[in-house]
This record gives sequence, structure tokens and C-alpha cells, in this order.
Amino acid sequence: MKTPLPLLFSYEDEAQFLRSLSSGLRNRHSEEVRRLVAIGLPPVVSWSVLSVAIGVSPHFLNSIIKNKCKYYRSFTISKGKGKKKRLIEAPRISLKLIQAWLAYHLSRNSADYISENSYAFIPGVNGIYEAAKRHCGSQWVLSIDLKDFFHYVNSNKIMPALLDLGYRTEQAAKIIDIVTLQDRLPQGAPSSPYISNIAFKPTDELIERIITGRGVSYTRYADDLTFSGCDAEFNIDGFKGEIINALKSHGWIVALDKVKISKKPNRLKVHGFLVHNQKPVLTKGYRNKLRTYRHLMQAGTIKPDDLDKIKGHLNYGYYIDRLNSQEVEFSC
Repeated sequence: MKTPLPLLFSYEDEAQFLRSLSSGLRNRHSEEVRRLVAIGLPPVVSWSVLSVAIGVSPHFLNSIIKNKCKYYRSFTISKGKGKKKRLIEAPRISLKLIQAWLAYHLSRNSADYISENSYAFIPGVNGIYEAAKRHCGSQWVLSIDLKDFFHYVNSNKIMPALLDLGYRTEQAAKIIDIVTLQDRLPQGAPSSPYISNIAFKPTDELIERIITGRGVSYTRYADDLTFSGCDAEFNIDGFKGEIINALKSHGWIVALDKVKISKKPNRLKVHGFLVHNQKPVLTKGYRNKLRTYRHLMQAGTIKPDDLDKIKGHLNYGYYIDRLNSQEVEFSC
């Protein structure tokens, strides 16, 4: 959403919001509403209270929850030539609005709950660049991808995370009803990125315990886990097995065909950046592509349908150049 919606929509504070509730709802839920609003969490204490908070009728909200499949549009997109297609389950505008509102207000008041090693879906942060920067100057890089990441984030993983944020069990169950489809996160819902981050935190913490004192750097960008180190003699194969076993123990599926170990003097690449030196740089192939795009722009030979895409690539290249003009002090 371009403009975040306020926590209580058109209400100035929780007192005004509580006055808008029926006397029965107010008597039953005022204490919990105050508690949740005080810690910046959406007041998901009942469907009726939530419907007032977001400005829809309880009947409409219940209809969405009971008939969720009708409020999603499913389609597939290509992941590249010869690759499996990605299933997208995009919520329709009414459900999307509620999910976006929930995700925004959950995320802005619970940043401390997300691991400092997680770089995806963090507002105001260039995640892939900052994650790559953590690995600059390393001697080796281990990359591990998770298979069908969102689809393995189910209610069993989401419930403990919401309880830790401050919700009661029955309140967390209502949020799970809103953000899941067939008891998993749908790829395409605006709430899925944030929910996946908090659901993965126990695994982030397990990995952090494994690497403590071993001279290993760890970052995660959604389902892409990257490890690196400065010890050229480090037992990477043994370490890889430890991490894969840890991921499996928490119910994640590793895409074994995407596990990759790179060592100097070979190319070390993280999220499309080369990390051999003190700052991430774009690969030679990508820089050549940008050079071609600039030439085509100057010649005026780009098709109108391709203009926005090419401008996006060029602006990204300029942005990375500006970031790299700042001093970076990461090396072994």
C-alpha cells in the first residue's frame, strides 16, 4: 500500500474507538483492546471489534474468513527458462486491504522480534545490498535456498510468533485465519513477507547459536541463506551438513540442487553481487548489460513496452554506484 492506514482508522485514540463499540462489546473487550493498542498491535480481540477497527461490517468480515478461496486469484508465473513455474495466490482487494493493514501495524511495532540477520522485507533498507555487504572480503561463501518457503510457513510456525508479540491464543488464531490460505502463507498476499520473517525467527536463532564463536557470517534474504568466513581451512562441507540438519529439524525443506559452495580464487557471488573485496559490486555481465541499455537509451531505439523495465535497471545501477561511493569497512 502506498499510504499506510492508521491503526484505528478514523478514531483519534482507543478511548474514542471504545466508545464506538456497542456496550456489550465494550464491556467484554475494553481491557484487551487497551492492552493491545498500548503496545501498538491491531486490536484483533474478536471479529466484531476488528470489523469496527477496519470499517467493515462483521458479516462481510466473516464472509471473507469462511470463504477465503473465493477471495484469491491464483495463477502461475515463469521463474525462468526450463524452471518450474511459481504459483501466485493474490488476494482480492477487500482481503488485501485487511492483510496490508495488519502487516503494516504488526511490523512497525515489532521490529525487535525479527532477527538482525534477516534482510528481506525491511522497510527503508536495500536488503540484498546490505546482506551482500556482510560477506565482503570473505574466503568462502555457502548459499542455501529453501524450497516453497511461504508454503511451509503454517499455523504451527505462526502461532508461537504471534504469542511472543503479545497476542492471546484465540486472538492469534484470528490473525492466522486472515493471513493464511489452506493453512499456509499464500505467495502474493501483502502480509506473507512479514509473517514469514517472524515465523522464521526461532530458526534464525538456532543458526546463530550454531555459528557463535566459529568466525562465520550469516544473512537471510527470505528463503535465501548465505554463510561466509575468512578461514580458508574451515570445514565447509561439515558445516553445511549441520545447517541443513538444523533447517530440517525446524520443518524447512532445503532445495539441495541450489546448495552452492564457492571459494577463492573462484568467484564469490551473493545476491548478484561480487563480494571479493571491501564492497559489493555488480557482476561484469550485469554491468555490460547496463552499458548496452545506456547506449540504446541514447540512440532512442528502445521499444515503448520495454522502457520502464530498462529505466529500472539503469536506476538500480546508478543507486548501487552511489552506495559504493561511500566508504565501506568490511574485510577479513
